[in-house]
Amino acid sequence: MDNIPDKSDKKSQFDQFFQEIESVSSYLRAAAAKRLGQMDELNVADLPLPVHSLLEKALHDPEEEVRRETVMALAFLEGEIAIPLIEPLINDRAQSVRSNVFSALSYIKKRPSPEVLFQMISMLEDPSEEIRDRCVRALGRLNVEEAFSSILNLAKSDPSPVVRTGAVVSLGMMKNDNSVNSTALIQDLLNSESSKLVKAAIVETLALINSNSQ
Repeated sequence: MDNIPDKSDKKSQFDQFFQEIESVSSYLRAAAAKRLGQMDELNVADLPLPVHSLLEKALHDPEEEVRRETVMALAFLEGEIAIPLIEPLINDRAQSVRSNVFSALSYIKKRPSPEVLFQMISMLEDPSEEIRDRCVRALGRLNVEEAFSSILNLAKSDPSPVVRTGAVVSLGMMKNDNSVNSTALIQDLLNSESSKLVKAAIVETLALINSNSQ
């Protein structure tokens, strides 16, 4: 009985959301979207009718922190039906929003549109370390086979150890025809890698691949 969700508690959380999502404070608006996306045992059927329209409106909020949290909230709450709403923000003016779009789309676990996938692959060459790292991890989580060679190149030669780590993790998540040789390719990275951070990621990834294959 202790695991049954308290309906009155959910109602109070929704009431708080309605109050804060249109607050004059951008901090409260962002917090409202984030908190809603993190509500336990919640699905689309649980959402009061106005919630979707308020979240859709929040995607165009003037403050990046609100857009950033709303992207993730929509992904967790609505899944596939939110993809057409989230995709346009891949061109958002704020880097933090763009990077959250990558993560949001990958957590939905459904391939975005071909145009967005092409754009994501091209962003593996973005000057921003954050963008490259979040994007390469998202492509691996989405198992985008077309990006395999680009991800491997990042794992080999990106100047950032953070990005190389993300690329190694991404290779470990991918399951496609190219992954037949993934173990050998990832193993080869150890020979040329100098960063302890990346080496640790390589070892952990190889262990994970081996355990999953057993």
